[in-house]
Amino acid sequence: MLRAAILAFALAAPAWAGCPPEQAGAGFHQDGPRESSGVESETLVSYDLAPHYGIAARGFRIRRLTVAPGGVIGLHEHSTRPGGGYVASGTMTEYRDSCAVGLVYAAGAAVSENAPLSHWWRNEGGAPAVVIVFDLPPH
Repeated sequence: MLRAAILAFALAAPAWAGCPPEQAGAGFHQDGPRESSGVESETLVSYDLAPHYGIAARGFRIRRLTVAPGGVIGLHEHSTRPGGGYVASGTMTEYRDSCAVGLVYAAGAAVSENAPLSHWWRNEGGAPAVVIVFDLPPH
């Protein structure tokens, strides 16, 4: 299961464009909302990595986030929780600490979320967006 999820993310990764070079390192969207709103989260897979993989105090999790138009995934960071996401439908705009402009991701885009990264997301489209996210949270 873990290998399949990582492979799926790796195959989708070319759809990730990232920050335009001229905008990189230029801004931090710290004024972003701290709380999430308009987001429904459903855990699809969750388990402890220690018993079979020897990775103590760490879990693996896959969630489906459905974000309503105008909905926000609040400001958070990934210094201790690497992960990634795949936009399954709709569009989402990400505001990163390392980019001066919002990054718009349409259906089919994959995003890496690893250290150092602080960011927040907003659905600025007119339809719900579905994002499949996976991470390795402290267990």
